[in-house]
Amino acid sequence: ISEKYDRINLTVPKGQKDVLQAYAQWHGISVNGLIGRLIEDELNRNPDLLRCILDEVERKREDRDFTLLEEESRLE
Repeated sequence: ISEKYDRINLTVPKGQKDVLQAYAQWHGISVNGLIGRLIEDELNRNPDLLRCILDEVERKREDRDFTLLEEESRLE
């Protein structure tokens, strides 16, 4: 699982977990599936903003990879 997924811990107000479980069960999905679907729906509400965010995340990943390569070369 850890190779394909990132883990996010979620804290909700007391009692909301039961509501989420009942809602998910009513729709025949898991709580994890429900939360994933809700997040995906929210992200897709503004595709232009999502594209900008995805581009920024990719730039940060590339910068981090470059920094790691620089550090490795200094260690050699």
